[in-house]
Amino acid sequence: MSLVARNLGLRASRSIQMVQLRPVQARFAHIENTVGHALPTSVENKTWLGVKMVLFGTVGFALPFIIAGYQLNKSAGSS
Repeated sequence: MSLVARNLGLRASRSIQMVQLRPVQARFAHIENTVGHALPTSVENKTWLGVKMVLFGTVGFALPFIIAGYQLNKSAGSS
């Protein structure tokens, strides 16, 4: 038996085993695909939605500058 034939047989048996051993993917969240349910948060209270969006944007923008300032202060204090 040639090496090619041996490898083909092993690959076929491995792929069959892999198909049988794959776990079923479970979804962790269920979101209805309807109008008004496109965001992962409630849009009923517009004020709270605005607060959350502003906090998300400002924290995401300011965090690199806060970390850089902390690192610069840390390195300036050691010398």
